[in-house]
Amino acid sequence: MKKIIILLIATFLSFSFSENELVFANGIKIGDRAPSFNLKNIDGKKYSLENITDANGKKPKGYILVFTCNTCPYAKANENRLIQLHDKYAPKGYPVVAIQPNDPAVQPGDSFDAMKKNDEEKAKLVKKAIEIRNQINEKYNVQHPEKSFIKGLTHIEFSSKKVTHKDINFKNTVIVPPGGIDRSPCGTGTSAKMATLVYKKELKNRLEEKYL
Repeated sequence: MKKIIILLIATFLSFSFSENELVFANGIKIGDRAPSFNLKNIDGKKYSLENITDANGKKPKGYILVFTCNTCPYAKANENRLIQLHDKYAPKGYPVVAIQPNDPAVQPGDSFDAMKKNDEEKAKLVKKAIEIRNQINEKYNVQHPEKSFIKGLTHIEFSSKKVTHKDINFKNTVIVPPGGIDRSPCGTGTSAKMATLVYKKELKNRLEEKYL
C-alpha cells in the first residue's frame, strides 16, 4: 500500500498559471486534447503527461485529471475518495492526476510547503496505525464469536477533540488495510464507537470532521 500511496500523492502538483496558459481560460471541449503542463511535485520532481506512469510503471491509457486543494472543505472531504479512485483505476492504466491551482499568496494553506506537510502527516498516521494493528494482533487472538473466518484486528480509528472549527466537537479518521485512509468508520465501527461513548457517558449530539 505504501507504494500506491506514494504514487498517488506524487501526482498532487502545485502550480500557478502564466500569461501564455490563459488561452485556456474559456475552457476546453469534450474530445479536445488536454493542455500540456510541467509541474513541480512535493517530491521535488517535475511531472507532465509525458512522464507520469500508471501503477504498473507503464504509460497510461488515459488520465483522471482533478483540480483540488488543501483548504476547500469539499476538496478535503473527498481527498481520500480520490486516493481510492486512484487505487482502483491506476492498475488499469488510468492514474489520478490531482493538480492544486490556487495562488498561495491568496490562500497560504495551499502553499507548496503546506502540501508537503499534509502528505507527511498522512504518512505518519498510516505508519502509527500499522504499528498499533500489528502489536494488538500479536498479543490478542481477535476472532468473530460465530464466524471463525473473520479474525484479526483490521481497522484503526484515530479520534481527537482538537478540532479546527468552533461548531465541530470531534474529528476522526480510519486507517483501513493495508494502509488506506477513510473519513469515518462504517456501521460496525460506528456501533463500537457509540458503545464506548455510552460507557464513558459522553454520547450526545455530535458534529465531526475528518482528522486530516
